[in-house]
Amino acid sequence: IVIGYGRLGKHIVRLLERDGFKYVIVEQNIKTVEDARKLGKPIIFGNAAQKHILEALNIYEASSVVVSLGNNEKLYLVCEAIQELSQNVKTVVKVNSFQEMQILLDLGLKHIIVETEQTALGMYKEALKVDIP
Repeated sequence: IVIGYGRLGKHIVRLLERDGFKYVIVEQNIKTVEDARKLGKPIIFGNAAQKHILEALNIYEASSVVVSLGNNEKLYLVCEAIQELSQNVKTVVKVNSFQEMQILLDLGLKHIIVETEQTALGMYKEALKVDIP
């Protein structure tokens, strides 16, 4: 399950498609949903913080849930709903800071990516590469 189909969510979906995984997207922006449907994407319109949406997607059977939301308040509410329904599902979340990470760790989430840390690591590794002519 991919929650959020913005810039990050679209990249995640491309990777899932490339590797042949089945997925479903939950998105709250109706225009984004309509555009994705025109492209044949498996997407539903809804607020993933509402437990009945997650239950309808059979979250209990999902191999993982990827939360790619930019709004921190919505992100927290969605993660809280996921944890209340299914603490056994692997939930992967992107946050912007270690402070945000701590809030989600307190919910019991384990797979949290801190955007600035990962971006800095990637830039550092790229800067150290030696170009061979």
